[in-house]
Amino acid sequence: MKKEDVGGLIVYMVIIVLAIVFGLTVLQQHVGESSLVGLPYVLYIVGSVVLGVLFNAILFELAHYVGAKIGGYDV
Repeated sequence: MKKEDVGGLIVYMVIIVLAIVFGLTVLQQHVGESSLVGLPYVLYIVGSVVLGVLFNAILFELAHYVGAKIGGYDV
């Protein structure tokens, strides 16, 4: 393994831990305050995760684009 591979794995582990903490604190608290039970509960959690992933993907790609423009690359 290269040094960059280890660094990438550490970053992904931190992201996964933060996602789990977010799910167990924020999402669970909001669902607990609502009347969701059973399948709607599962759909809420899965939907929240999917929307969060899509939102972050869009933000990361936008950041790559802005960074490329700042760096003087042709996009």
